[in-house]
Amino acid sequence: MLSASIIILGFIPSKISYPILESDYVIDISHEDFIFSGLRKASTLKLDHLITVKTSIIQRELG
Repeated sequence: MLSASIIILGFIPSKISYPILESDYVIDISHEDFIFSGLRKASTLKLDHLITVKTSIIQRELG
């Protein structure tokens, strides 16, 4: 049996929308590790917008 490689994709808008949901994770520029995030400005990881996909459908990487 062959198994496909699968990744989890998350939605990370660069605008922090209010109200912030319990499932949101704010990535703030004041955090000491922000420089390693690859983001240009404060953003929100929307944990209610996760999806799993096969790596074979990925065409390119952003960021």
